[in-house]
Amino acid sequence: MILPMTIMGAIFSGLGFYEIIKRNRLIQDCTEKTEGTADTSISLFTYKADGKKYWIDRRDGSTGIKVVEGAKVTVYYDPRNPKRYYVAESKMNLVIGVILSIVGVIVLVISFMV
Repeated sequence: MILPMTIMGAIFSGLGFYEIIKRNRLIQDCTEKTEGTADTSISLFTYKADGKKYWIDRRDGSTGIKVVEGAKVTVYYDPRNPKRYYVAESKMNLVIGVILSIVGVIVLVISFMV
């Protein structure tokens, strides 16, 4: 019983820390700021970078933001690769990372107490 719980705790912690690190790297790399606009008819946010239009598909859950048509969001993108972005108003990946990390640490502690 100890080994499966330890493995499960390590996996949850690892995934959580990975999400936190991934978000922090995005914040470091995505230094250019622009405005995104919600287009609810096709479930997208759009933004422009270097004169080109990019789309953020909200259906994948990555933004965690529910908006009305035409709502504005702040988008930070990587000037070397404008397809890499994060939406400033969204903290979904950070929340998921923190929750997974906490659950993982709790499971690890319990596995060593048993």
